[in-house]
Amino acid sequence: MKNKKFRVTLRAKFVLIFAAILLITIGGIAVANRILLSRLYERDKRVALTDAYNTVNSLSSVENELELDKISSVEGIDIFICDGNGEEIFASVRNAQNIFFMLREGLFDREGINPWEEGGEDWRRPPEPPAPADGEDESGGGPPPEGDRHGWEKKIPVAEIAGRILGDEKYVLSPRHDERLGGAVLSLTARLDNGNYLFLQTAMAPVDEAARTANELLMFIGVVALVLGIAIVFAASGAATRPIRQLTEIAGAVSALDFSRKYEGKSGDEVGDLGRSVNIMSARLEENINELREKNARLEKDIELKNSIDRMRKEFIAAASHELKTPVALIGGYAEGLKENIAASAEDRNYYCDVIIDEAGRMDKIIRQMLTVAELEAAEGGEPERTALDLSALVEREVRGFDILARRQGASVELDCPEKIEITADENAVTQAIDNYITNALHHVDERGLIRVSLRREGERARFGVYNSGAPIPDSGADQIWESFGKLDKARTRAYGGSGLGLTIVKKCVELHGGSCGFENRDGGVEFYFVI
Repeated sequence: MKNKKFRVTLRAKFVLIFAAILLITIGGIAVANRILLSRLYERDKRVALTDAYNTVNSLSSVENELELDKISSVEGIDIFICDGNGEEIFASVRNAQNIFFMLREGLFDREGINPWEEGGEDWRRPPEPPAPADGEDESGGGPPPEGDRHGWEKKIPVAEIAGRILGDEKYVLSPRHDERLGGAVLSLTARLDNGNYLFLQTAMAPVDEAARTANELLMFIGVVALVLGIAIVFAASGAATRPIRQLTEIAGAVSALDFSRKYEGKSGDEVGDLGRSVNIMSARLEENINELREKNARLEKDIELKNSIDRMRKEFIAAASHELKTPVALIGGYAEGLKENIAASAEDRNYYCDVIIDEAGRMDKIIRQMLTVAELEAAEGGEPERTALDLSALVEREVRGFDILARRQGASVELDCPEKIEITADENAVTQAIDNYITNALHHVDERGLIRVSLRREGERARFGVYNSGAPIPDSGADQIWESFGKLDKARTRAYGGSGLGLTIVKKCVELHGGSCGFENRDGGVEFYFVI
């Protein structure tokens, strides 16, 4: 068994494209959360602190506590403003000195100062120091306890601290880790235009943990969306590709020359336009193929007719040559006998002359009938010269013309024509057909000598028939008698001088008028008829 080529349907492609887009989108969001979220969050915090600094610096009076409280509550920023000596001007939170202290602590960390190696005379406790530890001097002298310097202040002026932090800058942003808060903070130290100092601080939320949680939620939502989306896309793509599958089946049927399938969709989109175009193409193709088939059929018929005519012409020439060969031979033989004085007596010479005259007449009759057949064959496919014709009167006249000849043969001709029948036809052709039928009856009538001519109406046509008593026609000769020079009994035909063209002429005359002819074996005889 041959392996079938792997084939991906259009519906499967839609589903795969959707799944790929969704997975790429979810993956991109997760990566962006992991890499960019913390940076964006810190940038926003820096912008918030910078905007807060600009707002505070632009205030006409730092005593505008309402605006400062608004900044602190809305943005979540701790604010501490003091003069160059460290005297508090505004603080948004209790223990605001802690902000200032932590800034100084951060300064030591950044500049690498080791306060433990500088001695204890520069350190003092705040106004409300914590309870002294065992062995510690309550006067506040000496360095802070090891590992715990919160609540201790080093005697460094505010202006010196700010100068070290700012340098030539108006403000400095400093991210650091706040051990007291147990997390990261972002602080801003600035020198205001009025000479005061501003210290801002805002907590930095654990963004990485939030990003990890958001990614987990995003993955869960993505899996649900992927399953539901695939189901929806699968159903929707099935509905969208159904007309395409129908068009594919129609195209396959058209390729097999089956034009019965039609697209039945009513949509107004591109697929609907394509379906209607396929229907038009199918209809036109069917019309052209049917026309081509008809032309091919006519061509085959014409070729067959041509071959048949050629065959009949060859047979006609052969039969005519055979028919003329005997009289020509007889005429030549008897003429030669007369020339050589073989006929010594006057009676013999008269006999020779009679034979020559009879055979010459027979040749003349054959030639005239051959010309008649040729004329009728040339007129095939055309229209005869029709005139109004009283057929009943014509039949009666022709029957009277054969009455004397019939009596000589001991036969009688009866006419059965109860009504007047008129037709439009070529009078000469119809007369020729009537005469040939009656002549044929006279040649084949038996000793009873009964010939009956009938004429009656059949619908809008007329039926003419000639019956003669005699032997029936065998089935084997039913087609032969209508052919040129067709003879059932050639010896009998030559005895009465027949040529074998009489019935052929009848058939061609009748068919020229669109009629039909035939014969019927009846009790004791045969009837030939034609309907015209």
